[in-house]
Amino acid sequence: VDWTADPRRDQAWYDAKKSETPPGKMAQEYPSNPREAFLISGRPVFDTAVLDEMAQTALLALPKDELPPSMAKLTGLSVYKLPEKGHWYLLGADCSEGKVHGDFNCCVVLDFQTFEEVACLHNKLPPDLFAAELDVLATVYPGRLAVELNGPGVAVLSHLRPMPIRNVRPYQLHHETRMLRDPDIPNAKAMPVRELGWRTTVQSKPKAISEWEAAIRKRETKINSPRLVSEHLIYRTNDDGSTSAPSGKHDDTVMAAAI
Repeated sequence: VDWTADPRRDQAWYDAKKSETPPGKMAQEYPSNPREAFLISGRPVFDTAVLDEMAQTALLALPKDELPPSMAKLTGLSVYKLPEKGHWYLLGADCSEGKVHGDFNCCVVLDFQTFEEVACLHNKLPPDLFAAELDVLATVYPGRLAVELNGPGVAVLSHLRPMPIRNVRPYQLHHETRMLRDPDIPNAKAMPVRELGWRTTVQSKPKAISEWEAAIRKRETKINSPRLVSEHLIYRTNDDGSTSAPSGKHDDTVMAAAI
């Protein structure tokens, strides 16, 4: 219900209220439309008008009976486009511990040719089961799978590393090279070490979020999942300059997509 529903309120009332209300609070307290009603106070990172457009043109998820059997069994999978022959895919995964009241696992699949979201896996499975589902998804959508190297992500990667019993893995696991010194050798020189996964740091997270924000603003990507749209709408810049979902909300789809 928007602010005009109260007959005592007119434009003059709204303008006066706006002049005395902190920035960002008007949409929360006195929304003019449904989108504003669900915005949380703060500075949204992503262009809300573009997200609205994407929501209006989003594809509907395909029914389960139209999916290949291997995909139909995956927990919390939404598919918007089936894999196309000759296409390469980018899969970003944000992992959780699989606890009932904890965060979600999420894997967002983008078509590398179009940057359109074609699938989203969203569940609360424990690391070993989520790893098994990631393997199935990345096999169906071959390309590069980047798993965030946080606490639960380490466990997921430990299960993914030896998983394929095929001679050739049909997808690549993203890795990074770090310069590390052997702590047991005095004055040891730093050596390059290959590390599986995508490591979130104070440098890498802002860079990923910034590039993803630009891709959305410039319409270089297309989001289809309602869950992605809703989490992107409330993702905000905090007073200290960091970015996150508001307290008590989730941003796993934002991180998975940015990765």
